[in-house]
Amino acid sequence: MAAAIHLNARGSGPAVVLLHSCPGRASYFDPIVEALAPRHLTLTADLPGYGTSPRLKTPYSLERAIELLAEALRGAGVERCAVVGHGLGTYRALQLALSGAVQVDRIVGLGGFASLGGPYRVALRRIADLWEKTSFDFMPLWQHNVFEPGWLLAHPDEAAPMLDWLRDTPRDLLGQETRAAANSEDLTHQLALLEIPIYLRWGARDLATPLSWGHQIERMAPRATLEEVVGRGHYLLLDDHAATVEAVSRFLGPAAAESPFRGTS
Repeated sequence: MAAAIHLNARGSGPAVVLLHSCPGRASYFDPIVEALAPRHLTLTADLPGYGTSPRLKTPYSLERAIELLAEALRGAGVERCAVVGHGLGTYRALQLALSGAVQVDRIVGLGGFASLGGPYRVALRRIADLWEKTSFDFMPLWQHNVFEPGWLLAHPDEAAPMLDWLRDTPRDLLGQETRAAANSEDLTHQLALLEIPIYLRWGARDLATPLSWGHQIERMAPRATLEEVVGRGHYLLLDDHAATVEAVSRFLGPAAAESPFRGTS
């Protein structure tokens, strides 16, 4: 039986798994895949409901999505990997590492979070209701939160695929993912268990996942380092393309020789 999460494989060598955000596409990571494929097996995941992966049965569960991702990785013969996450994909990367379902050597987080404060959870639940029960136009708010001011007007062709993500992703799926994020487990107190290198690269103008959330991960995870990208927003592979690809490639480098974290389960 085919895995419920489709993995787009390219290259050969130590495995790197790439997890997109909400909304998002595996193709967002194409510049990183291009750089890594000569020395790594890259596996960009179509998370549930995206690309060729079927949707989860309701209620949407981040934990179930990680179980299915681990099943897909083991089905592809991957027991050990590095993980790159963007936005919600960074939370998923931390989940995967903490689960111990596969051995995670290192993590890259491009924006994201490990926990959400109470007011933000309340706001996300309201947003989920708007996605699921109304026709409210989120495009102006989304553009404001994820793009550096002025970048969208200066680079309309590069921004067009990202805008299509919001238009093309079913509203109820966006609502389910948003609600799942609002109800997500607080991972901060487990981060001390992650004795692996974690590289956080954050746009200083990221309003979708503020820089303070990256600093929280940096404080709690023993081997985490954060690099702030001044004047940039949530989509670093757009508005900080070359430098972000180079930084991620350098961090991942050759396979880590250390013993990987095996999780809490």
